[in-house]
Amino acid sequence: MPEKRGPQQPEALGTAALVRAALAVLAVVAAVLVLIRLSELVFVFVIAVVLSEGLRPAVDLLQRRGLHRELARALVYVILIGLIAASIAVLSRPVVVQARAVFAALPTYQAELQHALDQLSLETSVSSAVSDAAGTLARTGFSFAAGLARGLVDAVIVLLLSFLWISAGPRLGAFLHGLIPPGSRELAGQMWSQIAGGFAGYVRGVAVNMIVIGVLTGTAAWLLGLPAPALLGVLAGLTEMIPLVGPIIGAVPAVLLGFTISPYYPLIVAGVYLVIQQVEAHTLVPLVMRQAVGLQPLVIVLSLATGAAVGGVGGALIAVPIAFATQVVIVQAVAPAVRRRYAT
Repeated sequence: MPEKRGPQQPEALGTAALVRAALAVLAVVAAVLVLIRLSELVFVFVIAVVLSEGLRPAVDLLQRRGLHRELARALVYVILIGLIAASIAVLSRPVVVQARAVFAALPTYQAELQHALDQLSLETSVSSAVSDAAGTLARTGFSFAAGLARGLVDAVIVLLLSFLWISAGPRLGAFLHGLIPPGSRELAGQMWSQIAGGFAGYVRGVAVNMIVIGVLTGTAAWLLGLPAPALLGVLAGLTEMIPLVGPIIGAVPAVLLGFTISPYYPLIVAGVYLVIQQVEAHTLVPLVMRQAVGLQPLVIVLSLATGAAVGGVGGALIAVPIAFATQVVIVQAVAPAVRRRYAT
C-alpha cells in the first residue's frame, strides 16, 4: 500500500526570491515618490494634452480647407494667443483703473466695514477678528502675486507643450499603436479617438462656462452698484475654471465689497451670486458637460472630489478628463474582456 503523506508544506522562499520581491516593492515605492514629487509637472502635461486635443479639431478643419498642417497649427495658436492678448488689452484699462480705486479706498472700506459691524452689535472679539482678517488679506498680497506669477508661468508652459503635442501626439500614438498586438489595434484606435473627442468637448465646455459666468457676474455686479464690476466679472470668470471652490473664491470679494453699501447688502450680493451659480449648475453645466463628456453628475462630483484630494487644484482640473478616459477604457475594453472570460 502506498504510504500516506501528510499535507504538503509550502516551500520556503529562497533568498533570491525575497530579494526580488523587496526590490519590486522598493521600485513601486520609488515610482510613487517620483510621481508625487513631479505631480505638478504631470498635471501641467495632462492639462496641455487636454488643451491640444481640444484645439486639434480646428487644426484638422483648416487642413481640410487646404492649409498645410504646420501652418494650420501655427494659425490656431496665433488666433488663441491673439484672443487672449485682445481680451487683456480690452479689459486691462477698466480693470486696472477699478483695481486702483479699490486699493486706494481700502482704508475707507475697512472703516465702513467696522461701522457696519458696530451697527450689527457684534462682539468686540468678532469685530477685531474681522479687522485682523482684513489686515491679513492685505499682507498676503505679495504671496498672491507670487502665486499669480507661478500660474502665468504654468500657463505659458501649458501653451508650449500643447503646441508641441499637436505634432508629436500622432507620431507617439503611431509608435505606441505598433506595440499593441494586431488584434487589439483597431479597438485601441477607437478608444483614443473617443477619448480625444471627450477632451475637446471638455475644453469647449469649460470655455463656455467661463465666458457665461464672467459676463453674468460682471453684469450683476454693475446692476448691484458694487465697486469694480469689470474686475469682479473677470475674477469670477477665471475662478470658474477651478472646480468646486472656484465659484466660492470668485464670490468672496463681491460679498466683502457689499459692506461698503450697507451692513446687510452682502446678503443680497451672496444671494445673487448663489442664484447665478444655481442656474449655471442646473442648466448650463449639465447641458454642456453631459453633451461634451457624457459623464453622470455623480461621477463628475466624485471625480472632482478625488482629484482635489489627490492633487489640489491641478488634480481637480484634470479629474473630469481622466474620469472620462477611464470610463471609455472600462466600457470598451475591460468590461467586454470580463464578459468573455466568464462566458467561457
